Amino acid sequence: MSGIGLHDFNCGLKAYRRKVVKAIEVYGEMHRYIPILAKQAGFGRIGEKVVCRPSRASTVNPRSSASSARSRATWTSLRFRFSRVSAVRRCTFSIQTLYLLLAAGLVACAAFLPLASFASGGEEFRLYAFGLRTADGETVQSTLYMGILLALALVLPLTTIFLFKRRMLQFRLGVVEMILLLGAQIVMGIYYFLSYRLFSSFEFHAQSVKLPLVLPLIAMIFTYLAVRAIFRDELMIRSMDRIR
Repeated sequence: MSGIGLHDFNCGLKAYRRKVVKAIEVYGEMHRYIPILAKQAGFGRIGEKVVCRPSRASTVNPRSSASSARSRATWTSLRFRFSRVSAVRRCTFSIQTLYLLLAAGLVACAAFLPLASFASGGEEFRLYAFGLRTADGETVQSTLYMGILLALALVLPLTTIFLFKRRMLQFRLGVVEMILLLGAQIVMGIYYFLSYRLFSSFEFHAQSVKLPLVLPLIAMIFTYLAVRAIFRDELMIRSMDRIR
């Protein structure tokens, strides 16, 4: 029923690593189900050693009826809590993954598509994440800092998706991602303004802003939604572990 290959959960002789003990919270009759708590916390190496011992002189269970009732109530509470926690984790994980994927997709569009276009003297120039280029692809002016910020903002949410077992680290990385997106948006605006000033000195010029120039702002909204989902997940699971 628990999915753990143990024959006696009530054995009084158990050994746990320090990190296992610090990762779980035990109350009530939960000491009998520490292996299940450890499995729920993400630890997988749970086993037992065979011990040969003489048979009991009596087959009567020495535990009182009150203790047995408490144990059954604890087991019922444990099953209910784990089913709720698993459902919450699956739902929130899917939502935050979707938000992070959308944010990464928007940043990728901003990193590889033209951000703005300028025309002057019969030539067309396009502003990209890593440089101001001509129609033939020749780089006229480097915009390396903007490209680096967008590259970091693209890699970070993809990395955060795989850290779903460490929600607080996900939360912190989400905040860092929002800061990166804000910085990238500011730098993009600065480079657009500098390019505009460069071409505005010519007598005949034209410019147009492309949609990818504002995609980091939209990506910031999706990142905020992902961070909020991660934080709500953490609060809900902590509330389920708390003694009411």
